Amino acid sequence: MPELSKVALQVDSNQSFPNNNNGYITPAILRSYNTNVIDSTVNQIQYTADSGSWNQTLQSINAKTGSYATTGSNTFIGNQSITGSVTASFFKGDGSALTNVVVGENINLNNFTASQDIKNSTLATYTGSVDTKFTTIGSDSGSWDNTALNTYTQSQDTKNSTLSTYTASVDTKFSTIGSASGSWINTSLNSYTASQDTKNSTLATYTGSVDTKFTTIGTYTASQDTKNTTLATYTGSNDTKWSTLSNVTASILSATASLNSFTSSQETKNTTLATYTGSIDTKFTTLGTYTASVDTKFSNLATYTGSVDTKFTTLSQSTASLNTYTASLITAFTASGTTITVNGTTTLKSNLFVTGGVFQNIVSQSIVASTASLDFSQGTYFTLTLADNTTTHIKPTTLSAGVSATLVITTGTNSSASLAPTMLQPSGFSYSATPTSGKIDLLSLVSTNTSNVFVVATKNMV
Repeated sequence: MPELSKVALQVDSNQSFPNNNNGYITPAILRSYNTNVIDSTVNQIQYTADSGSWNQTLQSINAKTGSYATTGSNTFIGNQSITGSVTASFFKGDGSALTNVVVGENINLNNFTASQDIKNSTLATYTGSVDTKFTTIGSDSGSWDNTALNTYTQSQDTKNSTLSTYTASVDTKFSTIGSASGSWINTSLNSYTASQDTKNSTLATYTGSVDTKFTTIGTYTASQDTKNTTLATYTGSNDTKWSTLSNVTASILSATASLNSFTSSQETKNTTLATYTGSIDTKFTTLGTYTASVDTKFSNLATYTGSVDTKFTTLSQSTASLNTYTASLITAFTASGTTITVNGTTTLKSNLFVTGGVFQNIVSQSIVASTASLDFSQGTYFTLTLADNTTTHIKPTTLSAGVSATLVITTGTNSSASLAPTMLQPSGFSYSATPTSGKIDLLSLVSTNTSNVFVVATKNMV
């Protein structure tokens, strides 16, 4: 992959690690960014190789110093070679800010180079450790809390920006060292060394700050390790893999290719999942519409149920009334098999058609105080046996309009009968009982009002 400029790396960082509400961070994106960072940093192997030629150049410079040292005021024109130390109370030009400086050029440069080599080695070790941590972070990022990761990512973006600015400054300084390595003089070297010491101090401070931040990351990592402890099988296998990581880099690259292939496959699956999720969302929308329809139907059902409840209430009231009516009907009617007995007065408000015979009760009329009272509420067929040697007075009671009745009279010895004045007879045909005992006389009675009864007599039925 080609090297990227610091600005390009910054753009890559911002695009690869968006805020959680703008996208998602995958291991593939994190590895791609780490690869860009690694490819864009100083080539330590090349830097170490170049250091040898720089040392040879410096040894050549050292061989040429000493014989050109002078006293008093001097003006130097052109290239100068100095062997030995330089003591000065005042510098002009590049050394204007330095006074009373005594510097052993080669020693300081060699010390700086050796120190820088140590720092570079430490940086390489630290970078390897950081790479390992970033790889671990990439593996674990799927189970991290996105909120904590986003907070850390935003903080790390700020640190990366600071690191990018610092790296650009260091790159400029290394470029200056590379172009000026053949023509350095003590003044420029001393000025650079002092400046570099200041920057190294700043770097040490920044490194301390970074170490503190990574200590914080370590604390978070410890928490993450606790979570990972539950992944017993994976942790044991993963520890073994990490312990042998330095020996299997080539296989890791192959595994990374396979992982990239898997990631591509996973992204395809994610696309399919997104399509499926969209389908599920559509189904849930349809379900929401259906649910709303069901809610409407349940609302209508509730309204209908309320109406049914009202009808049941009305039916209950009607049933109570019907029960009352049925109770009275049971009192009025008695049914046994095909026989129905009507208790009380029955009023028919239409024609009555009877198939079969009509049978009525026969009331045997008694005589009280020589009077036979025909109670029309007891029936319409009466029988009466006249008392011997006595006149029996016959009169109607409880008379109703529209009643037809029959009175069958059996005569006694020397018996006679008289009718009440309300019982009207044909003129010249007044009823007198058959004088012979044991004869049957028949009186037909008809009433059209409640005051009188019309009587037609038939005597001595044989």
